[in-house]
Amino acid sequence: MSSAATPSKIEITHYNVGQGDAHSITVDNTTVLIDGDRKAGKQIRSKSGRITKSSKQIQREIAGQTTLIFIATHYDMDHIAGLDRLLKHVNVDKFYVPHEEYYNDITASAAATLQTADKQGVSKKKVTNTTTCHIGTRQIDVDFLFPELMLGLPTGLLTKNDGIVTKFSTNSNSSGKDVSILFPGDLSVYIQNVLTREQKQELSVDGLVLPHHGSRQNLGINCTEIPSDVLDSIGVNRTENGDLKRQIEEAIDSMGDVKKLKDWLQSDFLELIDPDEVVISARPTHNYNHPHLLTLAALHSSEITPNVYCTYRDGDITWNIDPSGSYSIETQDSRMKHGTKHVLNDALK
Repeated sequence: MSSAATPSKIEITHYNVGQGDAHSITVDNTTVLIDGDRKAGKQIRSKSGRITKSSKQIQREIAGQTTLIFIATHYDMDHIAGLDRLLKHVNVDKFYVPHEEYYNDITASAAATLQTADKQGVSKKKVTNTTTCHIGTRQIDVDFLFPELMLGLPTGLLTKNDGIVTKFSTNSNSSGKDVSILFPGDLSVYIQNVLTREQKQELSVDGLVLPHHGSRQNLGINCTEIPSDVLDSIGVNRTENGDLKRQIEEAIDSMGDVKKLKDWLQSDFLELIDPDEVVISARPTHNYNHPHLLTLAALHSSEITPNVYCTYRDGDITWNIDPSGSYSIETQDSRMKHGTKHVLNDALK
């Protein structure tokens, strides 16, 4: 009689690729790569001296795997450009992609990546809401949510930011605690609202990669409800033209200002997901200045008080999950503290 396979340790890494996204999930000889950086083969040195990881380095880390699965959350360059190079240099078994016909346009780098997959003979799988796969002798369940299909939208309407929402869950078969992480790409607030309405049970997770690198526009923070006297107390005049969120962000210069705004910096999406761990993949010195200060203030003001890991502070961030469901998170820079207060204070300096 053959015995059941012994469950293996699972490793999940959020790569420090600068202003972009690249994440890997590895169990046994299988690796799933979610997104792949914006600068194929290139590295960037930050002001702090930290060097980002290139797709060449990611290639070396995943090249020895028996099975490789790629997922492109959406068609923006900073998520898909690096996959183009990787598709040319490693053998990919499956490539999960959004339905490109739903988009009003896709980037040139996205079109090139899809062409490369075809040239290499890689099997492209268009994701539906019933798409699920299992890796590591069914140790990990991969559930895909493609919110656009829930809406019954006509084709050709979506912008490049929306796409696949991927949820990874360990499958302990009741032998331990299951651990889950949500990878939403650059998910817009509109689609977040669809998910919070339609998929409440599926969204509660242990870990969340923050949408759109921590953009102030992607957590559904409603600043229009902030009373005028509170805005006045931090030096914001509501009658001025312009982006109110940006005005508030530019006015915040202390933890005292954040405390004044606390009751109005709430996100329904964040509260519903209720993560213990939040990961931000970004490079603040890029033109977009992600993550935005207002987002960090909202994380600090939230009732859930997660640990916050940032690739620009921590370097590569790695979860080590054992078969019992317990996990530890390691970072390249072990000096950093991960409370919301510490991350926010760093941004205020």
